[in-house]
This record gives sequence, C-alpha cells and structure tokens, in this order.
Amino acid sequence: INRKAAFDIRLKVSTNLKNTMIYQMTQVYSPNSDLRVMSDRPWSVTFRDEEGIDAGGLARELVAECADDFCCPLCGLVVQTPNARNDVGDYKDCVIPIANPSHVMIQKQYETAGAMIAIAARSELVQSFNFPPLVWEFLVTGEIPSINMIFDIDEIYKNSITSLQDALKSDMSEEEFSSRFKMKFVVNDSTGKEVPLTQRGKTESVTMSNCGLYISLANNFRINEMKENLSSMRKGLWENFNFDPPPTL
Repeated sequence: INRKAAFDIRLKVSTNLKNTMIYQMTQVYSPNSDLRVMSDRPWSVTFRDEEGIDAGGLARELVAECADDFCCPLCGLVVQTPNARNDVGDYKDCVIPIANPSHVMIQKQYETAGAMIAIAARSELVQSFNFPPLVWEFLVTGEIPSINMIFDIDEIYKNSITSLQDALKSDMSEEEFSSRFKMKFVVNDSTGKEVPLTQRGKTESVTMSNCGLYISLANNFRINEMKENLSSMRKGLWENFNFDPPPTL
C-alpha cells in the first residue's frame, strides 16, 4: 500500500482519487476467510517506499489509515452533513456516504469500506467512524432511513418542508402561497446541488394544489439518495462478519 500517495490526497497535494487508501485496498481486498481474523493483526502490511517490518504495528496502522481515509471528504466517498455545510443543527461533526462523481469503482469501494468497519470491530482496533444514526441503522437493518433522520442532519430542509406543510393546513390563498414560496419542482441534494423532481422540474411551479406531491417527491428523493452506497457498505460489512445480523440488534 502506498501510504504517502494517500496522504497527498488528504493534504490537498494531489487530487488523484485512485491513490486513496480505500481505492488501493479495493485492489487487494477479497471477502475470504483469510481476512476474518479475530486479532489486532488482521493482515501483514508493507507500505511502499517506507522502511519497516510488520511486527503488528503496521497492520494496526493500516486499519486506522483506512478509517481516516474513508471519513475524509477529500477522499471522495463521503461529504459533510448538510448541517455541517450550513453550520446549523446537530451532527455537524458527521459525514454521510455520498461519492465524488469523478470516482471509479464506487460501489466496490463502499463494499471495501464496509469490510474495513467489520475488520475494525473484529480486531478491536476501535476507530472513529463519524456517521450519523441513519447510517448505522441502515447497516444493521437494511431499511432506508425515515424522513425524520434526514431532518436530523439537514435542518434547513426540515424547515422548508415544515413550512410547506404548515401552509397546506392554513387558510392561505393560492396567490399568497405562490407569492411566499416561489418554488419549482427541484430539491437540493445532500451536497446542496439542485435536482429536478419531474421532467419539467426547473420550470414547473409548486402550488397549493400540487404541494403535497412536491413534498412526497422531495422526501422520497432524500431518503433514497444514499441507498445504493449504504447497501454496498452493508454488503461488505456483513460479508466480512460472515453471519446474519441478529434480530436483537
């Protein structure tokens, strides 16, 4: 593993995402019994162009480096929560699995990242995976998060939807609604980018009569936004654990 090349990504010296620790691990990791070792030395490691014989220290360092790499937005597999970006609400210290679109082998990398979480747990090499509850809940249950869990990490989106719901319950006229909200059928994704919800989303106005549809489409987009990435993480996690999640979890 070329650790120095991975450091350059985190230090903003390089933008070559094929040098990240997780990408490099994806090239060599395979979900077999050799990597299901209940020890603080789950593998034997050589760091390219670095001196040192792995007597256990390098093996432990690789687990830590993979955790740091996966949780670093510069490495292309996570972004800060919307609350962190907007400096409001809770979970401002957390990241969520949204990939840089220029990355390659994205789902395979998420599988490897999920396996890294399992290896950290199995080997008792505790790492700081700073994910909000919706990530952990999906990894255990496989169920998409509730909209309230999305609200937890995106206060501004919560306020927007709540305002629309309150307006629908009021005696506001169609003209007053249009004047106040002036919204189109678009929603901001977790990175803040506008995404059309219908074919004419960027030109179609939200009105009192179609507001319920807008809320339904927007919430559905947001709760499913990370589903594919979370599914790949979950696959890698439980593939490495090599048993089904106990119902008690």
